[in-house]
Amino acid sequence: MDFYIFILVGANMVEISNFNCLYNKGLIFSSDQIFKLAQETISLLPNSIICVTIPYTLSLYQQIQLTLDLKFIGIHAVLCK
Repeated sequence: MDFYIFILVGANMVEISNFNCLYNKGLIFSSDQIFKLAQETISLLPNSIICVTIPYTLSLYQQIQLTLDLKFIGIHAVLCK
C-alpha cells in the first residue's frame, strides 16, 4: 500500500477514498473489499488516524452496515457520498 510510505515520512492520517477515478476504469468495490482494505490498513498502521469514504455505488443498507462495521473495527472517520 503506497500510503504506508507517507506515514513513514510524517503524514498523520490516511484516507481510503476517491473511488470515482476507478469507476471510469470499470472497477467497483464491494462492501467486503472495502472492509478488508480497512482491516489491512489498520494492521499496517495501527497508530494512524484512518478515514474511509463509503462509495455511493453501494445500496443504502450496505452503506449503513459498512459504516457500522468500520466503526466497530476502529476506523476513526467514515464519510458518505
